[in-house]
Amino acid sequence: MAEPIWKDYYVTIDHTEATDGSFPFHIENADTSEIIFEGAAYPAPGETYPRVRINDICADYLSHNFLQAPATPYEANFIVSWGDGYSYTEAVTFFNDWSYDPYYNRATDGLAFPIIHTFAPGQLLPFSALGDTLTAAITMEDGTTVTRVLTREGGNDFNDDFNEDFAIGLIEYGDAFVLPLDDYPLAVSVQIGGKVFRRTGRCCRYVLYYVNAHGGWDALPVEGRSIRNDALTRHTLERTYDNNDYAARGGATIVNEIRPKWEFWTGWLNADQSGRMHHLLNSPSVYIHDLEEDIVRPLLLTASTTEYKDTPGRLYAYKIEAQLAQDRIRR
Repeated sequence: MAEPIWKDYYVTIDHTEATDGSFPFHIENADTSEIIFEGAAYPAPGETYPRVRINDICADYLSHNFLQAPATPYEANFIVSWGDGYSYTEAVTFFNDWSYDPYYNRATDGLAFPIIHTFAPGQLLPFSALGDTLTAAITMEDGTTVTRVLTREGGNDFNDDFNEDFAIGLIEYGDAFVLPLDDYPLAVSVQIGGKVFRRTGRCCRYVLYYVNAHGGWDALPVEGRSIRNDALTRHTLERTYDNNDYAARGGATIVNEIRPKWEFWTGWLNADQSGRMHHLLNSPSVYIHDLEEDIVRPLLLTASTTEYKDTPGRLYAYKIEAQLAQDRIRR
Protein backbone atom coordinates (compact mmCIF):
# COMPACT_ATOMS: atom_id res chain seq x y z
CA MET A 1 0.00 0.00 0.00
CA ALA A 2 1.35 3.41 -0.97
CA GLU A 3 2.03 5.90 1.82
CA PRO A 4 1.80 9.72 1.57
CA ILE A 5 5.25 11.26 1.65
CA TRP A 6 4.33 13.59 4.54
CA LYS A 7 3.54 10.68 6.86
CA ASP A 8 6.40 9.40 9.02
CA TYR A 9 7.56 5.91 8.01
CA TYR A 10 10.25 4.19 10.07
CA VAL A 11 12.49 1.25 9.24
CA THR A 12 14.55 -0.50 11.93
CA ILE A 13 18.11 -1.25 10.79
CA ASP A 14 18.63 -4.36 12.87
CA HIS A 15 21.71 -6.15 11.48
CA THR A 16 25.46 -5.68 10.97
CA GLU A 17 26.83 -3.04 13.27
CA ALA A 18 30.01 -1.38 12.00
CA THR A 19 33.12 -0.99 14.14
CA ASP A 20 32.22 2.63 14.91
CA GLY A 21 28.81 1.61 16.23
CA SER A 22 26.87 2.69 13.12
CA PHE A 23 24.52 0.63 10.99
CA PRO A 24 25.07 1.12 7.21
CA PHE A 25 22.08 1.10 4.86
CA HIS A 26 21.05 2.42 1.48
CA ILE A 27 17.83 3.25 -0.37
CA GLU A 28 17.23 2.62 -4.05
CA ASN A 29 14.51 3.29 -6.57
CA ALA A 30 12.95 -0.15 -7.03
CA ASP A 31 11.99 0.54 -10.65
CA THR A 32 15.35 1.88 -11.86
CA SER A 33 17.80 0.35 -9.30
CA GLU A 34 19.20 3.86 -8.81
CA ILE A 35 20.67 4.30 -5.32
CA ILE A 36 19.29 7.58 -4.00
CA PHE A 37 20.89 7.43 -0.54
CA GLU A 38 23.79 5.59 1.07
CA GLY A 39 24.80 6.20 4.65
CA ALA A 40 24.63 4.93 8.20
CA ALA A 41 22.50 5.43 11.30
CA TYR A 42 23.20 5.28 15.03
CA PRO A 43 20.82 3.95 17.68
CA ALA A 44 19.16 6.42 20.01
CA PRO A 45 20.40 6.31 23.62
CA GLY A 46 19.16 3.16 25.30
CA GLU A 47 18.21 1.50 22.01
CA THR A 48 19.92 -1.50 20.40
CA TYR A 49 19.11 -0.66 16.77
CA PRO A 50 18.46 2.64 14.96
CA ARG A 51 15.04 3.54 13.59
CA VAL A 52 15.32 5.59 10.40
CA ARG A 53 12.55 7.93 9.16
CA ILE A 54 12.62 6.88 5.52
CA ASN A 55 10.06 9.34 4.16
CA ASP A 56 12.32 12.30 5.04
CA ILE A 57 15.14 10.79 2.99
CA CYS A 58 12.93 10.00 0.00
CA ALA A 59 11.00 13.31 0.04
CA ASP A 60 13.25 15.45 -2.17
CA TYR A 61 13.79 12.64 -4.65
CA LEU A 62 10.07 11.95 -4.93
CA SER A 63 9.02 15.61 -5.20
CA HIS A 64 11.55 16.47 -7.89
CA ASN A 65 11.81 13.18 -9.79
CA PHE A 66 8.35 11.68 -9.56
CA LEU A 67 7.77 12.47 -13.25
CA GLN A 68 10.32 9.92 -14.43
CA ALA A 69 7.73 7.54 -15.85
CA PRO A 70 7.24 5.35 -12.74
CA ALA A 71 5.26 2.16 -12.95
CA THR A 72 2.34 3.99 -11.35
CA PRO A 73 2.03 7.77 -11.84
CA TYR A 74 2.57 10.17 -8.93
CA GLU A 75 4.34 7.61 -6.77
CA ALA A 76 7.67 5.81 -6.55
CA ASN A 77 8.74 2.44 -5.19
CA PHE A 78 11.76 2.27 -2.88
CA ILE A 79 13.80 -0.54 -1.33
CA VAL A 80 15.69 -0.04 1.94
CA SER A 81 18.63 -2.47 2.26
CA TRP A 82 21.01 -3.18 5.14
CA GLY A 83 23.00 -6.00 6.78
CA ASP A 84 25.71 -8.25 5.30
CA GLY A 85 25.74 -7.66 1.55
CA TYR A 86 22.66 -5.51 2.04
CA SER A 87 20.69 -8.73 2.15
CA TYR A 88 17.99 -7.46 4.51
CA THR A 89 15.39 -5.36 2.72
CA GLU A 90 12.09 -3.60 3.19
CA ALA A 91 10.02 -2.21 0.33
CA VAL A 92 7.92 0.93 0.61
CA THR A 93 5.94 3.01 -1.88
CA PHE A 94 5.39 6.75 -1.39
CA PHE A 95 3.10 9.05 -3.33
CA ASN A 96 3.69 12.77 -3.70
CA ASP A 97 1.10 14.05 -1.23
CA TRP A 98 1.93 16.98 1.08
CA SER A 99 -1.59 17.70 2.34
CA TYR A 100 -1.11 16.33 5.87
CA ASP A 101 -4.68 15.14 5.52
CA PRO A 102 -5.11 11.71 7.15
CA TYR A 103 -8.53 11.29 5.52
CA TYR A 104 -7.41 11.92 1.93
CA ASN A 105 -7.96 8.98 -0.42
CA ARG A 106 -6.48 9.17 -3.92
CA ALA A 107 -8.83 6.58 -5.34
CA THR A 108 -12.00 8.42 -4.31
CA ASP A 109 -10.86 12.05 -3.95
CA GLY A 110 -8.70 12.22 -7.09
CA LEU A 111 -5.70 14.45 -7.83
CA ALA A 112 -7.38 17.51 -9.37
CA PHE A 113 -8.35 20.34 -7.00
CA PRO A 114 -8.79 23.46 -9.18
CA ILE A 115 -9.64 26.64 -7.30
CA ILE A 116 -12.13 27.76 -9.96
CA HIS A 117 -13.58 25.69 -12.76
CA THR A 118 -12.83 28.18 -15.54
CA PHE A 119 -10.30 28.48 -18.33
CA ALA A 120 -8.91 31.28 -20.48
CA PRO A 121 -8.79 30.90 -24.28
CA GLY A 122 -5.38 29.71 -25.40
CA GLN A 123 -4.20 28.29 -22.08
CA LEU A 124 -3.17 24.73 -21.35
CA LEU A 125 -5.61 22.78 -19.21
CA PRO A 126 -3.62 20.27 -17.11
CA PHE A 127 -5.54 17.54 -15.36
CA SER A 128 -4.01 14.96 -13.05
CA ALA A 129 -5.64 11.56 -12.66
CA LEU A 130 -4.67 7.94 -12.30
CA GLY A 131 -4.83 5.78 -15.40
CA ASP A 132 -3.24 5.86 -18.84
CA THR A 133 -5.87 7.77 -20.83
CA LEU A 134 -8.52 10.41 -20.22
CA THR A 135 -11.26 11.73 -22.49
CA ALA A 136 -12.11 15.43 -22.71
CA ALA A 137 -15.45 16.61 -24.11
CA ILE A 138 -15.18 20.13 -25.58
CA THR A 139 -18.37 22.11 -26.25
CA MET A 140 -18.17 24.89 -28.88
CA GLU A 141 -20.02 28.18 -29.22
CA ASP A 142 -22.45 26.64 -31.73
CA GLY A 143 -23.40 23.91 -29.26
CA THR A 144 -21.50 21.09 -30.94
CA THR A 145 -19.27 18.83 -28.87
CA VAL A 146 -16.02 17.15 -29.84
CA THR A 147 -14.04 14.63 -27.84
CA ARG A 148 -10.30 14.24 -27.48
CA VAL A 149 -8.51 11.30 -25.90
CA LEU A 150 -5.58 12.48 -23.82
CA THR A 151 -2.61 10.21 -23.13
CA ARG A 152 0.06 10.42 -20.49
CA GLU A 153 3.63 11.02 -21.61
CA GLY A 154 6.55 10.72 -19.21
CA GLY A 155 10.12 11.96 -19.41
CA ASN A 156 13.30 12.44 -17.44
CA ASP A 157 13.49 16.17 -16.80
CA PHE A 158 10.33 18.12 -16.10
CA ASN A 159 12.13 21.48 -16.33
CA ASP A 160 13.90 20.76 -19.60
CA ASP A 161 11.69 22.79 -21.95
CA PHE A 162 9.93 25.15 -19.57
CA ASN A 163 11.81 28.35 -20.34
CA GLU A 164 10.74 28.78 -23.93
CA ASP A 165 8.23 26.13 -24.91
CA PHE A 166 6.09 24.98 -22.03
CA ALA A 167 3.36 23.68 -24.31
CA ILE A 168 5.75 21.03 -25.59
CA GLY A 169 7.53 20.65 -22.28
CA LEU A 170 4.49 19.86 -20.15
CA ILE A 171 3.06 17.39 -22.65
CA GLU A 172 6.38 15.61 -23.23
CA TYR A 173 7.81 15.73 -19.72
CA GLY A 174 4.82 16.34 -17.47
CA ASP A 175 3.19 13.42 -15.74
CA ALA A 176 -0.24 14.92 -16.33
CA PHE A 177 -2.93 14.94 -18.99
CA VAL A 178 -2.91 18.21 -20.92
CA LEU A 179 -5.56 19.75 -23.16
CA PRO A 180 -4.09 22.60 -25.27
CA LEU A 181 -7.03 24.98 -25.59
CA ASP A 182 -5.43 27.00 -28.38
CA ASP A 183 -6.53 24.06 -30.54
CA TYR A 184 -10.15 24.98 -29.66
CA PRO A 185 -10.51 28.80 -29.82
CA LEU A 186 -14.32 28.54 -29.86
CA ALA A 187 -14.60 26.27 -26.81
CA VAL A 188 -17.03 27.45 -24.13
CA SER A 189 -16.80 24.47 -21.77
CA VAL A 190 -14.71 21.36 -21.19
CA GLN A 191 -15.74 18.25 -19.31
CA ILE A 192 -12.80 16.17 -18.13
CA GLY A 193 -12.40 13.66 -15.33
CA GLY A 194 -15.91 14.32 -14.03
CA LYS A 195 -15.31 18.08 -13.71
CA VAL A 196 -16.71 20.83 -15.95
CA PHE A 197 -14.62 23.91 -16.79
CA ARG A 198 -16.25 26.95 -18.42
CA ARG A 199 -14.63 29.75 -20.39
CA THR A 200 -14.02 32.79 -18.24
CA GLY A 201 -15.88 35.97 -19.02
CA ARG A 202 -12.83 38.05 -18.09
CA CYS A 203 -9.95 39.11 -20.31
CA CYS A 204 -7.01 37.20 -18.82
CA ARG A 205 -3.41 37.75 -19.86
CA TYR A 206 -1.87 35.39 -17.31
CA VAL A 207 -2.52 31.82 -16.18
CA LEU A 208 -0.73 30.17 -13.25
CA TYR A 209 0.08 26.45 -13.35
CA TYR A 210 1.00 24.76 -10.08
CA VAL A 211 1.34 21.47 -8.23
CA ASN A 212 -1.39 21.13 -5.62
CA ALA A 213 -0.97 19.65 -2.14
CA HIS A 214 -1.87 16.16 -3.38
CA GLY A 215 0.76 16.12 -6.15
CA GLY A 216 -1.49 16.89 -9.13
CA TRP A 217 -1.32 19.81 -11.57
CA ASP A 218 -3.96 22.57 -11.64
CA ALA A 219 -4.33 25.94 -13.38
CA LEU A 220 -5.69 29.33 -12.29
CA PRO A 221 -6.53 32.07 -14.83
CA VAL A 222 -5.76 35.47 -13.30
CA GLU A 223 -9.20 37.10 -13.55
CA GLY A 224 -8.39 40.22 -11.53
CA ARG A 225 -5.86 43.00 -11.86
CA SER A 226 -2.16 42.38 -12.42
CA ILE A 227 0.81 44.72 -11.95
CA ARG A 228 4.34 44.02 -13.11
CA ASN A 229 7.49 45.69 -11.77
CA ASP A 230 11.16 45.02 -12.41
CA ALA A 231 13.41 44.79 -9.34
CA LEU A 232 16.82 46.17 -10.29
CA THR A 233 20.24 45.44 -8.82
CA ARG A 234 22.67 47.94 -10.34
CA HIS A 235 26.40 47.22 -10.43
CA THR A 236 28.37 50.44 -10.95
CA LEU A 237 31.99 51.46 -11.29
CA GLU A 238 33.67 54.81 -10.68
CA ARG A 239 35.95 55.84 -13.53
CA THR A 240 37.96 58.94 -14.28
CA TYR A 241 36.15 61.91 -15.80
CA ASP A 242 37.34 63.66 -18.94
CA ASN A 243 34.95 65.91 -20.84
CA ASN A 244 36.85 65.18 -24.07
CA ASP A 245 36.73 61.38 -23.71
CA TYR A 246 33.40 59.56 -24.12
CA ALA A 247 34.62 56.49 -22.19
CA ALA A 248 35.88 58.59 -19.27
CA ARG A 249 32.40 59.59 -18.11
CA GLY A 250 32.88 59.17 -14.36
CA GLY A 251 30.42 56.75 -12.77
CA ALA A 252 29.24 53.96 -15.07
CA THR A 253 26.74 51.11 -14.82
CA ILE A 254 28.47 47.86 -15.69
CA VAL A 255 25.46 45.57 -15.51
CA ASN A 256 21.85 45.60 -14.30
CA GLU A 257 20.30 42.45 -12.86
CA ILE A 258 16.58 42.55 -13.58
CA ARG A 259 14.06 40.40 -11.72
CA PRO A 260 10.46 40.79 -12.99
CA LYS A 261 7.86 40.83 -10.21
CA TRP A 262 4.07 40.68 -10.26
CA GLU A 263 1.09 41.32 -8.08
CA PHE A 264 -1.95 39.34 -9.20
CA TRP A 265 -5.50 39.57 -7.92
CA THR A 266 -7.96 36.72 -8.27
CA GLY A 267 -11.57 37.25 -9.18
CA TRP A 268 -14.22 37.00 -6.47
CA LEU A 269 -14.12 33.60 -4.76
CA ASN A 270 -16.73 31.98 -2.57
CA ALA A 271 -15.78 30.22 0.67
CA ASP A 272 -15.38 26.83 -1.02
CA GLN A 273 -13.09 28.23 -3.73
CA SER A 274 -11.18 30.30 -1.19
CA GLY A 275 -10.61 27.16 0.85
CA ARG A 276 -8.59 25.71 -2.05
CA MET A 277 -6.28 28.72 -2.45
CA HIS A 278 -3.67 27.09 -0.23
CA HIS A 279 -3.00 24.56 -3.01
CA LEU A 280 -1.51 27.44 -5.03
CA LEU A 281 -0.20 29.78 -2.34
CA ASN A 282 1.75 27.02 -0.55
CA SER A 283 2.98 25.32 -3.73
CA PRO A 284 6.75 25.11 -4.39
CA SER A 285 6.19 24.50 -8.13
CA VAL A 286 4.47 27.39 -9.92
CA TYR A 287 4.70 28.60 -13.53
CA ILE A 288 3.31 31.66 -15.27
CA HIS A 289 1.81 31.54 -18.76
CA ASP A 290 1.79 34.89 -20.55
CA LEU A 291 -0.97 34.34 -23.09
CA GLU A 292 0.04 37.39 -25.15
CA GLU A 293 3.59 36.09 -25.60
CA ASP A 294 2.47 32.44 -25.38
CA ILE A 295 5.48 31.60 -23.21
CA VAL A 296 5.52 29.88 -19.83
CA ARG A 297 8.27 30.57 -17.31
CA PRO A 298 9.04 29.31 -13.77
CA LEU A 299 7.75 31.53 -10.98
CA LEU A 300 8.52 32.02 -7.29
CA LEU A 301 5.75 33.03 -4.91
CA THR A 302 7.13 35.51 -2.38
CA ALA A 303 4.44 36.02 0.27
CA SER A 304 5.45 34.78 3.72
CA THR A 305 1.93 33.94 4.91
CA THR A 306 -1.22 32.29 3.55
CA GLU A 307 -4.52 33.67 4.78
CA TYR A 308 -7.52 31.36 4.97
CA LYS A 309 -10.75 33.17 4.12
CA ASP A 310 -13.61 30.74 4.30
CA THR A 311 -16.58 32.35 6.05
CA PRO A 312 -19.72 30.97 4.35
CA GLY A 313 -21.81 33.49 2.45
CA ARG A 314 -18.95 35.92 1.77
CA LEU A 315 -16.85 36.58 -1.33
CA TYR A 316 -13.09 37.05 -1.24
CA ALA A 317 -10.28 38.16 -3.54
CA TYR A 318 -6.64 37.21 -3.03
CA LYS A 319 -3.48 39.08 -3.90
CA ILE A 320 -0.69 36.81 -5.16
CA GLU A 321 2.86 38.16 -4.96
CA ALA A 322 5.41 36.54 -7.24
CA GLN A 323 8.69 37.01 -9.07
CA LEU A 324 10.33 35.32 -12.03
CA ALA A 325 12.58 32.46 -11.00
CA GLN A 326 15.41 33.70 -13.23
CA ASP A 327 17.25 37.00 -13.31
CA ARG A 328 17.75 38.85 -16.58
CA ILE A 329 20.96 40.70 -17.34
CA ARG A 330 21.36 43.97 -19.19
CA ARG A 331 24.87 45.27 -19.86
